[in-house]
Amino acid sequence: MAADILAADMAAASADFDPAGLADRRLDVAVIGAGVVGLATAMALLAERPALRLAVMDKEPLIASHQSGHNSGVIHAGLYYKPGSLKARFCREGRRALVAFADAHAIPYRLSGKLVVASTESELGRLGDLAERGRANGLAITELTPGEFAEFEPNVRGVRALRARCCAATAFAGSRWIMAARPSRPTPDPSPPGP
Repeated sequence: MAADILAADMAAASADFDPAGLADRRLDVAVIGAGVVGLATAMALLAERPALRLAVMDKEPLIASHQSGHNSGVIHAGLYYKPGSLKARFCREGRRALVAFADAHAIPYRLSGKLVVASTESELGRLGDLAERGRANGLAITELTPGEFAEFEPNVRGVRALRARCCAATAFAGSRWIMAARPSRPTPDPSPPGP
């Protein structure tokens, strides 16, 4: 049922796309791929240069038909990345930007946090390393006992857990994301096509 609703939302978001009209247009930029990355790229380009003649093209008739449409929706915190690395920085900055974008466009997300559980004593060293790494990456990490993490997830068994409160989840391919991230269609260029 949810997949049917999502498919209907993506079809509605794609309904006014007219690929035949692109052949007669002069474009400054063509973004290939109408998933999260393609739409975000187009949006950033138009924010910098609003007069840019831009089109987003995809081989599929629906926006977010591939990876973006099958994404888990997890907004990662950067717990696993080496402190100071580009991955850690981009994850942290991307999470903040994503949540700000969702807030600005009234797009729902759930700030549920994340549990990382050591199921045996032998995993405690690695869990401790993850806690240090997460804190070095600016995350609020709480160490939990089995009784404490059972409050969040009663079916999980283990000896200790970490909770990163800043992890979130959303439906990236949902209609609100698609419509908010969708760049404006370019105005037709009255000049004839170039040589």
